[in-house]
Amino acid sequence: MNIEAARGHSVVVQMEEALSYWQPLPANGYSDIMAHQGNNGGSEISTGFQTIAVGGRVRAHSHVGQVE
Repeated sequence: MNIEAARGHSVVVQMEEALSYWQPLPANGYSDIMAHQGNNGGSEISTGFQTIAVGGRVRAHSHVGQVE
């Protein structure tokens, strides 16, 4: 499904329903993925939260072919 096909589609996700992934140092935290292809009708759009410990950081990275 592309962005135009997803227009008007709504998804409500509670925090405890998110996909959660531990992230070791240097982040020393976790990511919660709220909307993803598995729960939003196959849309290429995803969103989430990243929690990083005090003193942690996001390492340099890239997502080829994606807008971030």
